[in-house]
Amino acid sequence: MVTPRVPRSALIWTALATGLFLIGAILFFTFSVNRTSVGNRSVWNAAVRAELASHPTASFQGPPVHGYSNLPGVGRINWVTVYPPSSHGDQYTVIFWIGAVNSDEQVAYVSHSSRPYDTCDKSLGSGWLRIEPMNSEGMCPRGFLFAPGP
Repeated sequence: MVTPRVPRSALIWTALATGLFLIGAILFFTFSVNRTSVGNRSVWNAAVRAELASHPTASFQGPPVHGYSNLPGVGRINWVTVYPPSSHGDQYTVIFWIGAVNSDEQVAYVSHSSRPYDTCDKSLGSGWLRIEPMNSEGMCPRGFLFAPGP
């Protein structure tokens, strides 16, 4: 019994299409977060400057400065935590809470300091981190790294 053969050109085109699809998917998932954040970084940096100007010497936790309660590429900001330079030397941190306070869903700007410990985070570049809670198994979401504590 003779089995029909698939033409070699059909196999080549199928392999080529599959390869291109995989490369496109990898590039999309690798660069989508950073590509989105680059265009919004100037607004995010302005929000950091506004928070530091409003709370220059003491740590603060409360509602965001007027005009920065909705950050592009992030969404609604419900709460802000500010650690100004005076409380950490020349290092400062501004955390924008996306969910409820202490929901662990946040975007943080960390200046010249280490990543917040015991968190799952993903670098967005230039000092910005996306922080997500661990899942029910105690693991970080895909693409996020665990930052262990001291």
